Amino acid sequence: MRWLRGVWQSFIRTLFASQPDSIGAHERLTRYIYSSRHFKGSSGTVEPAALMPQPSTGETSVFRIDGLRTAAIWEIGAGIRRDSKRTLHARADLTTRSVVEAELLVEPRRPPERHAVIIGWPDDKDARMSRAQMLAAACRLLVAPSP
Repeated sequence: MRWLRGVWQSFIRTLFASQPDSIGAHERLTRYIYSSRHFKGSSGTVEPAALMPQPSTGETSVFRIDGLRTAAIWEIGAGIRRDSKRTLHARADLTTRSVVEAELLVEPRRPPERHAVIIGWPDDKDARMSRAQMLAAACRLLVAPSP
């Protein structure tokens, strides 16, 4: 029983480990996907719409996943899903480097822990879509495991 408690405490510490205020050039990020229209599981592609900024904020929400095990990454998305009552369908993994190559920036934005936002989106609709297409092309799609 002591062993199990130790494993659980280690898992919790890892899941909620504080992240530095600066984001590394090759740091891994994930965008949780709650709409089945935002990805194609058959081809393993992410739709650009999944990465477009929220109209109200001009930001795209992502989570910093370096150092997390796969189960912990999915648990963060599942926690958000529970809070919003949305279905978690998939996630799109990318790096800060791909964000910078799309001429955008990543900025830490807590709470919650490990949360960040993609900022610097252009005002022009076509330019925003072009950046989202660049990000989508750089993403690795992972479909959510069955509950």
